[in-house]
Amino acid sequence: MTSFQSLIGITIAAVFILLIISAVAGLLVYRFLNNRSNKIVQQHPQATESQQSTEHATASQEAQEGEGASANADTPAGSAPDDEIPELHRLFGKYVTEPSKENYMQMFEIVTTADFYSPYSQEINHAMSILSEKNDVAAALKVALTSMPNQILSPKAHLIIGYLLDQAGHKDEATAEAQFSMACLVGILNSGDGSETAPYIVSRVSDEYDVLEQLEKEYQMRSVFEKNEREFDVITCTDGSEIWFDITIPKANVGKTFPFA
Repeated sequence: MTSFQSLIGITIAAVFILLIISAVAGLLVYRFLNNRSNKIVQQHPQATESQQSTEHATASQEAQEGEGASANADTPAGSAPDDEIPELHRLFGKYVTEPSKENYMQMFEIVTTADFYSPYSQEINHAMSILSEKNDVAAALKVALTSMPNQILSPKAHLIIGYLLDQAGHKDEATAEAQFSMACLVGILNSGDGSETAPYIVSRVSDEYDVLEQLEKEYQMRSVFEKNEREFDVITCTDGSEIWFDITIPKANVGKTFPFA
């Protein structure tokens, strides 16, 4: 065998090994996130998140009552003009393969400036309620899917959709959603370090709880601060640590319609 043939053989073997490693890594991520989604579904812990969403969104409800139905009231938060979807999906595909701060902020800018952006929408919680009350996976999945593309950067949304897809027998799609969930979480963690000077940047308040879970922190209390024309949620954990989140953009969009509230 020539040295060239040996090199080709080594290269093929290396590629094969990398494919195996990638597949195993994907499976481990899926199993980890699936276990986490099982825990979320079993505990159905929407009370704390819904409480915080309600506090932030009170102004939204009052505005809607005072002004009447908004222009997009008949349009679910997850809907978007057809011409926006392909570009959004292309950029999200790029983001998933490289969830850097730069790519996360690019996606963040596109999502939070889109007409469909509704930071306090409750599609996922509504889907979980359907699942826990009726045990109807198909109906829950149908509702959960309406969260897209509004919640395309939400780790929890992809996690729950992945869980429902798995329960419906769509294993490959469930694995992909688990990977999407992890990519979203990595992007948020790359956006800062959780300190006052470099807070995590989130598009939804529910993202805060995903970060706490990933950091293995337990929620104790929340404070809201305004500084330099920006707004922050500061979560105090049971170990005494504080984690800062920049909620300027979600708070600025609190008046948008959110279905299933």
